[in-house]
Parts: sequence; structure tokens; C-alpha cells
Amino acid sequence: MYSLHTMELSLTYLEREGSGPAALRITTATSDLRTPTHFIALIDVSESMEDKSKLIHVKHCMSLLLKFLTSDDYISIISFGEGSTILLNRVKADTTQLPVIEKAIESLQVNGCTNYSAGLGSVRQILDESPASTVKPGLLTFTDGHANRGVFDHPSLTAMISRIHQLYPTLSFSFVAYGTEHNAVLLKAMADSVMGSYSIVESLEGSATAMGDCIGGILSCSAQNVVIEFPAGTVAHGPYTITAAGRLTLGDLYAGTDTTILVEVKEGSIVITGVTLPTLDPFRQTATTRLDVAPNVEITVTRLRYRCAALFSKIRDSMHRRDSFTEEIESFRLACSDPALAEHPVIPMLKAEIVSMEAAIENITAGTTQGLDVQLTQHAAFTSMLRGTTTSIQPQSGRQRTRFRFNSVESDPEEPTIMMSPQRSARQQQVTSMMRAASLGGGSS
Repeated sequence: MYSLHTMELSLTYLEREGSGPAALRITTATSDLRTPTHFIALIDVSESMEDKSKLIHVKHCMSLLLKFLTSDDYISIISFGEGSTILLNRVKADTTQLPVIEKAIESLQVNGCTNYSAGLGSVRQILDESPASTVKPGLLTFTDGHANRGVFDHPSLTAMISRIHQLYPTLSFSFVAYGTEHNAVLLKAMADSVMGSYSIVESLEGSATAMGDCIGGILSCSAQNVVIEFPAGTVAHGPYTITAAGRLTLGDLYAGTDTTILVEVKEGSIVITGVTLPTLDPFRQTATTRLDVAPNVEITVTRLRYRCAALFSKIRDSMHRRDSFTEEIESFRLACSDPALAEHPVIPMLKAEIVSMEAAIENITAGTTQGLDVQLTQHAAFTSMLRGTTTSIQPQSGRQRTRFRFNSVESDPEEPTIMMSPQRSARQQQVTSMMRAASLGGGSS
């Protein structure tokens, strides 16, 4: 069974004991254990990936990735354009296979349109053929456009992703979109359906940062296929969805991280189940409960994150109406300036997001909105889930706004600031930093 010293599960009732508004907090212990991984790269090679050296950047990042894999890891590479090709199928990442892997990476070439469904079919084939093992599988999708071959309607593609997740619940999902011409609504819907991350990148540095975040998460995963069982009728706030039967699929938990979920809970016990990594021991644990009506910093900040995500969505939905959000933003700014919250690591991130909101509104007022709906959609996903990476929204007028830097990433002053979750795991921080540094030293060719 999972040790109580490894995971803590507590439910705090906010008004009355037994039911009503409550906050569930899951804390995982720090760990130096490294989980062996099967990294599956699903790479868009449609013709648009030739623009702005996008495919060159992806190939360069794939080469950087090899520096972080060991002989305990595996790698698969799938390209999708007019069709789909499995370039590598679960190849062991040891020194004897490195030339084979590097050759496969170098062979990536643009080819036609975007057949995403064919790529997902290849993912399913690789997973179907993979033997049962203690290796943690993770899927990273790199794309820059809209699916326009094969199956390309949103419900069908989302259903395909959900089916893969249903059949392989230990698989983690990361979606990385290049530029602002991609289908943000689809990628966000797919990421939400499988509790995955969704990032936007614009450069080699951004690509490496997003890939480092993904790999660091997989390597630091301490529990997978995590499901929370609530009393039937419980409703979750924010990005989470609880089924009518009371089940919330959380997916992966990383070592040394905290997760807070706000709910309207019915009377009854709350249980968390899943599988530990790397031991693959199943666990089942009941939450300890307490009543606490005093202000709680973690709960307040979680509410502010959801409020921030909702503001981004409202600005996006009113782009053509040009509604005023001055009062709402000022109210949000005031809430983030509460001295009681000053030491929380998420607060600087929220202040940085206010700058992006104001820049977005400037662009809407000026009529320079190309790609802005995509950026606003992704910022809403980032602030609500705290997974993946994002870039700051800049005013197209060229007027520089005050920048808030809340992590170790110091981007080029002329480029949008790359933002990462302030609550990422220690291994995510390490791998992301190393991938980014390697990308800056390696150029773009």
C-alpha cells in the first residue's frame, strides 16, 4: 500500500462539517526516484511546419531530449502529415540505439496536410503492441495547424483521445502548439478531457522549455491513474469534472507537489485510488476531514486562479463586442495585492497574467487581434490547470509594459516572457532549465 508518509489527502470544510463548500488538498512527498519512461513523440510534418523553422526546432529539441534519456527509457516517434508514419516503435534509448534514433529524427520532412487522426491511430498501434511493464508512457504532440485530413471534426478527435486514455489510463498527455494559427479550441478540449497540459511556443527556446516541462513531469511522476471518489452529486469548481457517480479522474501526480481542488461536496467519505511509481503498487486512501472557517491562503489563491482563467475566457468571448473589463481587472488586481497572499508563489504569476490581459485589451481596441483568441484560450487553460507553459501577450503597438518575472527563466527582452507553472516539480524545474539552456547554446539549425 502507498505510505501515508508519501501522500497526504485532506478535506477542509469551509462552512459546516459533513457537506457543502470544501477544499481537497493532495500533497505528495519529494523523491529522488526517477521513473523509467516510454516517450512517444507525435510530430506534425504538414507543409506549414516548414515556416519559421518550426520543424527544424522540433528536430533540434528531439536531439536535446536524448541527453536526458537513459538505457531504462524507450522512445517512439510518429510523424503525421498527409498520412502517418511510425519512424520508431518503442526503441530502447541505450548507446547502441542512439544512431538509429538520431537518424529517425533527421529523417523528419514536411509532407502535405494535417491528418491528426492517422497519427492518433499510430499512437494506439504502438500502445497496443507495447508489453506490460513498469515504464511510464507519455505522449507529446507537436502541431501548428488545423486537422484537415482523415477524421477532423472536434467531437470525433476528442473522442479518439479519450478512448486512448480510457484504454491506457497510465498514459500522460502534453499538447504543444507552435504559433497562433492552430486550433486552440480543439487542443484545449483534448487536454481538458485527459487532464493533460497545453502549451503555446513561438521559438526554439519555447519548444525546448515545453518539452523539458513535459519530460520532467513524466520522470517525476510518483502516482498515476489517480482517481478521486466523491459522494454522488459532488460538483467541482474550476477545470475539473466529476461524473454523476462521483468520480474525478486526476491522472498523474508529481513528486513534491500540492494539488488543491475546490468542491461542493455531499455528505460521505472521499477516497483516492491509483498506482505508485516506479513500484506499481496500487493504493487506496481515505481523506481526513476537518472544519476550518478561517481564511486559508491556498484556497484563496486557487479561487484567484479560477477567476483569472474566467477573465481570460470572457475577454476572448467579447473580442468583437469590445466590452470594458476595467473594473473587473482592477478588482482582481486588488485581490492579488492582499498582503496575506504576498509569499505565495502563484501570486507573481497572476500579476504577470494581469499584464497579459491588459495587453490583449489594448490589441482588441487597436483592432490587432490576429491569433489573440488562441492566446487567450491557452492562458485560460494555463491559469486554471497550472500545467504546461505559456508566453506573455504583448501589445502590438510596440509599447512595452512592465514585466513580472516569477521564475528562473530570463527571456530575451524583445521576446514574450516564457511562463511556467510556479508549482512544477523539482525535476521539471531541473530538466526544463537544462533543455532551455541547451537550446540557447545550440542555435536553431
